[in-house]
Amino acid sequence: MLVQYSLKSFRSGQLIQGEIYLVIEIYIDFEREKTSYRIVSNTGCPAIYEANGFEIVSGNLDGYYWVQDKDDYIIITHKLIFEAGTNTFWEVYFDNPTSNESTLLENVVKDLSFREGIPAPTLEHNECS
Repeated sequence: MLVQYSLKSFRSGQLIQGEIYLVIEIYIDFEREKTSYRIVSNTGCPAIYEANGFEIVSGNLDGYYWVQDKDDYIIITHKLIFEAGTNTFWEVYFDNPTSNESTLLENVVKDLSFREGIPAPTLEHNECS
């Protein structure tokens, strides 16, 4: 899935208006009526942003899994992240990733980018701290 950032500004230049971003995960919270995307920002960090700042460019969901976390919450993620345990994977990735976690996320980004026919965004774990 690809989205285009449509707001004029964002903190620290993490996003640029009009630029297209690859969605790694989608979070849908029915109780709060809120949708968020995890994308790779311009700093190379896979961060979460509210969906209302984006327009969908490609709704392609090939390669994603639907995970019902609770009755009122759905996560749409890649098979590899699902198998690693969605919450566990991100905790490890942002805390102290091994080469396995880093490689797993690189493979996810490469796979989803390939499915969209775009170059894979560059991941920079050091910029996420």
